[in-house]
Amino acid sequence: MSNHYAFEQAESHLELGSVQFEGTIVFTKGQITNLFDVSEGTIKKYLVKYADELKSNCYALLTGEQLRKFKDLFFGIVIHYGTKTAISVYNYLILY
Repeated sequence: MSNHYAFEQAESHLELGSVQFEGTIVFTKGQITNLFDVSEGTIKKYLVKYADELKSNCYALLTGEQLRKFKDLFFGIVIHYGTKTAISVYNYLILY
């Protein structure tokens, strides 16, 4: 499923919950924990152990303006987001 079209077709049938953001299909860390039935701690351990590979292929930390745009898209436009200053997102390649 390394092709974008195949993933879009699978997503439409499986309803994985991805979001289209800045031209890429992404998942939040919470969605990944649910999809793989793992804890956030497990995700954090993999981020430490495989940081270079994940950052170059499928992981991004959204902050600042990117974070605001993502929150508006994912959560809808709201006045107050709380104190969260970053969100981890993973593109569809994390599923491989």
